[in-house]
Amino acid sequence: MSSLISHFNKPLHQKILLSAVLISLLLPLALYAWIGFYSRYAADDYETAGALQTRGFWGSQDYWYQNWSGRYTYFFLIVVVESFGTGPVPFITAACLSLWFLGTALCLKLWSRRTALPWPRLLTLGGSALLLFVTLRSLQFIHQIIFWQTGVLTYVNYLIFFCFILALFTWRLQTASPGPITPLEGLLSALLAFIAAGLSEVTIATQITLCALGVIFYFFRRHDPRRQRALALLGVALAASLLGFAVMAAAPGNAIRARLLPPRPDLVSLFTHSLQNTFIYIFRWLGNYPELAALAVLLPLLAALFFAPTPAPARRQALQLALGGLIFTFLVLWANFITGYYAQSAEPPDRALVIPQFFLTAQVMAWGWAAGRALRLPLEKTLASHPKLKPWLAGGILLVLLTALAVGPLYGTVRIYSLLGPMQERAAAWDERDAFIRAAAARGEKTVTVQYLHDLNRLGDYGPDPEFLVNRAAADYYGLDAIIALEK
Repeated sequence: MSSLISHFNKPLHQKILLSAVLISLLLPLALYAWIGFYSRYAADDYETAGALQTRGFWGSQDYWYQNWSGRYTYFFLIVVVESFGTGPVPFITAACLSLWFLGTALCLKLWSRRTALPWPRLLTLGGSALLLFVTLRSLQFIHQIIFWQTGVLTYVNYLIFFCFILALFTWRLQTASPGPITPLEGLLSALLAFIAAGLSEVTIATQITLCALGVIFYFFRRHDPRRQRALALLGVALAASLLGFAVMAAAPGNAIRARLLPPRPDLVSLFTHSLQNTFIYIFRWLGNYPELAALAVLLPLLAALFFAPTPAPARRQALQLALGGLIFTFLVLWANFITGYYAQSAEPPDRALVIPQFFLTAQVMAWGWAAGRALRLPLEKTLASHPKLKPWLAGGILLVLLTALAVGPLYGTVRIYSLLGPMQERAAAWDERDAFIRAAAARGEKTVTVQYLHDLNRLGDYGPDPEFLVNRAAADYYGLDAIIALEK
């Protein structure tokens, strides 16, 4: 137990403080999950559901592969979900947030095993909640990311896959004896990597980059007893990811889709503009959300000051880890932006930015933890020689912590709550319109006119043109010839 500041030495006080921080971070996430219960179909949801209705389970997947994109895992998953109708939609946000939270917490728990942290459950759950909160609050078009079925199952879903695959990889390195991997381990590594790779173009670029960097990292750790096993697992995952890339790239639908997008850039423009967009994204986040960046540094820093083991890593090792983390994170972000710029001569779509933001936030938190470990011993020495500073420092830390929680998760909860009313209104209007259309279809009507609904996802709803993509897809979904939506 830390002796840094006597005012926080009592276990009960520490538990209360950590519990308060955890609850404050869980509140906005729970509110996101609650608001998600008012999610309904929008835009692409109708297109995949309409294709399922007209072409069947396997036929719809073949249609999308031939006519739009090679995202083999995504289209399989969306067809499975939509086979149950609209029933699962209100529960997708809560389910995915819960899995994402548990996946990150599991990774943190496995990484903290060797450190003998006090209150490991509170610290790992708090770290997971902080990572998700800062990631989501840093993104502008939140409706596209966690309140839209297509967005959740494409991008947030990849982060769920990533966290659980990373946890499984870490667990095997920690528990298995050194030496070659078993055939079952190799098969499982390949299968999971291949499945995760098929969610989107951005996610496959991220995954190939992660696996390649992992191989490079362990290749140079010649004295690490886990090296052989890690290289084998990562090598198999990299090969499976490249196979997934080949399957996705071979889809005939890619050429059809490309005709609807801006021309692809030349190699020089691809390199320079994607690199520029990566730097712009990082500095834009720091400029637009300084309070979130500060929170991502401050809370891990304070946690390390009080609970991290001593001694801290040597200065040279700490600098190597900090620099390595910087390069690693930048390359992962760049992989996202180079893919987006190649596909549409711009940064990835807003909903895809949840992936680079997740890795950026995780790196900033890691720097905060490292800074706390580095500062702990000098601070303890200062307090030992100047004991009168202890109550002042304790009060200052408590004040800073309360301020951070107030401007971070508590203020964020208030802002997130403002999304609830519009989501409830749209859900009620959507349910009423859905019932009206189904009743008309049951009466044998083939053309139905309804009212336009404001789309909070900014992706478009039915319009006055019955040949508009969403109108056409919704008509297929409901078994109609045409749907027309008019303004109120």
